[in-house]
Amino acid sequence: MARTEGATAPRRPAARKSEEQSGAPKAVPVAQAPVKPVPVRAKANAAETVTKQSVIALRAESARKLYRETLSEMKKINWPDQQTTKSLTVLVIGISVVLGILLGGIDFLLLKLLKLF
Repeated sequence: MARTEGATAPRRPAARKSEEQSGAPKAVPVAQAPVKPVPVRAKANAAETVTKQSVIALRAESARKLYRETLSEMKKINWPDQQTTKSLTVLVIGISVVLGILLGGIDFLLLKLLKLF
């Protein structure tokens, strides 16, 4: 077929963008898990009775467990010796006294300056 001047080629319909090109996520079918039937419990006979602990017994056991675990952790601590404890205590008291005097002096000076105005 020869092409003539002025004649236009037939137009193709515009191609639609596929989901991959448009960036839209594909719809994935959701597989449903099979539903398991729930067994119906028969009345418990004397041999199948389950003993339940009272709330008080559970809390008492929990408190005992906490106490045992606390003692276990306390044994793992590396406690300072008596001389180190004394020297650090004196250091803390000394720094507290020095800071108290410093802050008291600053407060006194600011009070005197404000009274001048």
